[in-house]
Amino acid sequence: MLLRSSLPGEIERGNVAAGVAAGAHYAATGLIIAQCLYGDDLATLGISIVFFVIAQATLHLFVVLFRALTIYAEDQEIMGENVAAAVSYAGAMLAIALIVGHAVEGDFEGWGVSLRSYAVALGSSLVLYPVRQLGVQTLMLRQRFALRGGALDRLVAQERNVGVSAVEAVSYLAAAVLLTGCRDRRGAGSGIRRVRGALEGGRDHLRPVAGGRPRFRPEPVLLSAGEQGALYRAAEEMAKAWNELCALCAADPGLVTGFLGLTEVQQALWWSSAPQWHGIARADVFLTEDGPLVCELNCDTPSGEAEAVLLNRTAAIPGLSDPNADLPGRFCAMIEAVGRSVRPAGSEPLSLGIIYPTEMPEDLSMVLLYRQWFEERGWRVTLGSPFNLRRLGPRAAGLFDTPCHVFLRHYKTDWWTERRPAWADEAEAPDPSRSAARSR
Repeated sequence: MLLRSSLPGEIERGNVAAGVAAGAHYAATGLIIAQCLYGDDLATLGISIVFFVIAQATLHLFVVLFRALTIYAEDQEIMGENVAAAVSYAGAMLAIALIVGHAVEGDFEGWGVSLRSYAVALGSSLVLYPVRQLGVQTLMLRQRFALRGGALDRLVAQERNVGVSAVEAVSYLAAAVLLTGCRDRRGAGSGIRRVRGALEGGRDHLRPVAGGRPRFRPEPVLLSAGEQGALYRAAEEMAKAWNELCALCAADPGLVTGFLGLTEVQQALWWSSAPQWHGIARADVFLTEDGPLVCELNCDTPSGEAEAVLLNRTAAIPGLSDPNADLPGRFCAMIEAVGRSVRPAGSEPLSLGIIYPTEMPEDLSMVLLYRQWFEERGWRVTLGSPFNLRRLGPRAAGLFDTPCHVFLRHYKTDWWTERRPAWADEAEAPDPSRSAARSR
């Protein structure tokens, strides 16, 4: 609203103050858009557009009311290239935009409820008045308190003190950030699109939403014995076909080098365990109208164990069976069987090294769950990345300086090997290991 159509001309004229004010306009509108506009259907998008219009009107109304605290005219000062006035105006505009944007954030629960919540949430903007008149003018600048105007106006309008206006603007923004942040922690967001609530009362897990509706529900999905059996059979049939392919590759090395085109390091990894192809694998099977369909068979560092075990345990219903209840025991039995084949005789506890990409937190919950399972059995567990592997003797290795009997690898195979482009017409990827090999 400030200067209306005069801002573009003032900017072209080289008026820095006008540029600051215009930048604040665009940034404030962006903050409102980010909170309002969403939706994957016409009904939801329509609601968000209505709230965007309401929020924009509120923003400009509140800016006009707040700037009434000054005894100088911001538009005239900015036309006169007063950068201090522009900075003060920009701080107020952005702070109010933060508060208004936070007010429209929330679940749409009907026009009456949402608009009332919106109005209540806007009440926090009243805090900006004592921030200006008391916090900045009286406490920071040590000037006499005034209900309107005062020494702050003189410093901005007459002396054009940009430092003072910067303090004023930052104070507005800090207050707005603290207000909206504190209300977030109390769960007091209101309006149309809050990712609200926990999966169950007292839980700290956020419920994702899509199109204004929860994407997940707190109740577990129950499968009949027939559905469970159909899913199992589909996964087992896919695993059987994959196992047959691995047996063919083990019997005919030409398939590995020619048909599959594995690199030298990939071949070494394959022949170190051929024809075994997994310790644990995950089949992604979906129930469709055409029956169970397998989307993926992940036998190279599969993830999802934490979700499968912990969520099922959390949502357990008495009288029903949890298909993942035995996973910890069966997985650890496999590790123990491997340990018996390589562990020297004696009473020393089994020492395990879990190798995973330590710079990537996505599967950290699973790594920590593995560690918990192993430590519950009295095993010694060391975590690290491939860069922490150490040769500790002619037939010994470990992580850091800790010898390990067994290594559990959660680090994808192709991350260990040469970098090769996926497509024939793709440029060669930079590979330091190949450069080092050529230099030798």
